Amino acid sequence: MITRVVLFRWKAEVTDEQVEELMRSIQSLKGRVPGLLEMRCGRNVGGPPCGLAGGGGYTHVVVSSYPSTEVLDAYRAHPFHLDVVRMIDALEESYLLFQIET
Repeated sequence: MITRVVLFRWKAEVTDEQVEELMRSIQSLKGRVPGLLEMRCGRNVGGPPCGLAGGGGYTHVVVSSYPSTEVLDAYRAHPFHLDVVRMIDALEESYLLFQIET
């Protein structure tokens, strides 16, 4: 199984409402994209936004799971996913991506 974790930092002008709409769009991929086993997303509730040397401000995370790398590749090319990617690109300042296989 492949688990994918993405942390996001938004552009300064992005509103809470825009991020909430994006999170709903991301969550809606579950059940609409074949092979997507799990999709969870939301705001950091564990304290101040994640900080890193030289920066920080990562406030939201998306965690998703796939049965194989082939299914993940198909997900990444799926039109519904690409629609969400365009939304993300318009709002994000930066992101961190981790993928693990278990």
